[in-house]
Amino acid sequence: MLGRWIGAGCIRYGVASLLLAVALGAILQGMVARFVFFAGDTAWILRELRITVATLGAFTVCGLIGYFRGRRLKAFDYMNYLMSALPDKTREAIVELAFGEAQRVGTEKAHRASP
Repeated sequence: MLGRWIGAGCIRYGVASLLLAVALGAILQGMVARFVFFAGDTAWILRELRITVATLGAFTVCGLIGYFRGRRLKAFDYMNYLMSALPDKTREAIVELAFGEAQRVGTEKAHRASP
């Protein structure tokens, strides 16, 4: 979810923002685990480091997938927002006009492509 949100919202430095968010989440998770679960345990460092690295890797991969999905759906989300503000009749008229234009362009391309 975080990756999709960053991908749809960030114009620049989206990947860097995602990686920073994932790293801060992993650091926070390590701090909470240290103070809550491993108080007084000296061998916690290696266990926690392994868990943090695995968590960081998994969250980074999932976040990047969500980021690129959010980038791809950005225009769709914006058009959905704009269309939801319009009355039903206006929305239907715009969709019919766009459909007609897409059909016209498609047939023109087909005629140009055929010898």
